[in-house]
Amino acid sequence: MPATNVVRRAATEALEVPALRILSSSVTEAERIAFIKKHIRAIELVGRRTIQHSWLAGRELLYFKEQRADLRGRAWVAFLKKNFALGERQAFDIMRVHRAFPSMNSFPKGIESVRGAIAHLQAHQEVEQAEGRTAGRRRACRRSTVYAGVHETESYQPFAALPSSARTREQLRTAQQQLAEIAASDAAAFRKVRDVIRRQHARIRSKSIRTSTKSR
Repeated sequence: MPATNVVRRAATEALEVPALRILSSSVTEAERIAFIKKHIRAIELVGRRTIQHSWLAGRELLYFKEQRADLRGRAWVAFLKKNFALGERQAFDIMRVHRAFPSMNSFPKGIESVRGAIAHLQAHQEVEQAEGRTAGRRRACRRSTVYAGVHETESYQPFAALPSSARTREQLRTAQQQLAEIAASDAAAFRKVRDVIRRQHARIRSKSIRTSTKSR
């Protein structure tokens, strides 16, 4: 693989951009710093398509962040500014890109810059948080005996004397779980389903009583 690639911005202008290759672990710190500088410079040169250079630079910045105990706080900020003219936030975003994606070729289609990658990660995080909140509400609703502000659990306890009781109880448990999930998101729908279940319970109770009376 050639040491550099050539990006032509105009017919008379050629810019040398470092090859997209992972740096050997045996290099010196000076070589590592030079490597990061080349890829930071490449980010400035190649326009919007910078994500792979950012991934490589992030990998080596993480090396310094994790291996150099002396680079903490202000010392880290000074190190970034002196060697790469980077702010702490810029460096954090570049390292975040490396942490979030397993390889320089694993980015979703359409993501070509650090900004695009960060936006993608934030959107993904927001979706996960929303799903977590929904799941949390469902778990809380299952644990609680209060639905839509009204104590309802006693209304849905299976009747011990129902025919085929094991099957019926399982059906009622399923209905109760579904009702809890509805209650977590839609109080009006909950009330409608609750009323339907109450009528079903009333019919089942009435039928059970009639059957019991006839058997006597």
